Amino acid sequence: MTNRLFVGNLSFSTTAAELGQLFEGAGNDVENATIIAFAGRSKGYGFVTLKDEATALKALSELNKKDLGGRSINVEIAKPLNPRPRNQDGPRRFPQRQFQNRNFNQWGGYQNRGPFERQRFFRQRRPVDP
Repeated sequence: MTNRLFVGNLSFSTTAAELGQLFEGAGNDVENATIIAFAGRSKGYGFVTLKDEATALKALSELNKKDLGGRSINVEIAKPLNPRPRNQDGPRRFPQRQFQNRNFNQWGGYQNRGPFERQRFFRQRRPVDP
């Protein structure tokens, strides 16, 4: 069991201070209240960490389906974040991109040429001004 609660269905204008005040108003000792946001905009849920498990269970029963900011909030026990399984073969590798332009590969490309030869290589394919 944990003392961390998930609070969902929050309005986008709800702040962490308002969320903390809601839980403190119910007689709970709040350690931390956070709202999850992406690019400065709330995602509509947050987490509240309470002092111990007993106060978390009390807050869960009191505040679930309570109205906050015109919306009925959902309060649940937060699930622990499971680590993602790592690939045992190391990082994912992508194959080198091969050029498909037939005119580009006709002379073997420009990879094996020096900087001045590369300029000549590209100058050959410019349209000629009349």
